Amino acid sequence: MSMENHLHALEQQRDTLKKRLHEEMTHPAADERALRELKREKLVLKDRIEELRRSQSA
Repeated sequence: MSMENHLHALEQQRDTLKKRLHEEMTHPAADERALRELKREKLVLKDRIEELRRSQSA
């Protein structure tokens, strides 16, 4: 998988997590544990994306 394809796949995963996070947050009985996990996963993806972008520009 090329670097661009990998970056695009990570961005798609992040977008999916953002949607899931929004859905969970708007749910009347939001699961706090699920929210924490989704936020953690989103941050991990954000860090990986930023790391790949930095390595591309170097």
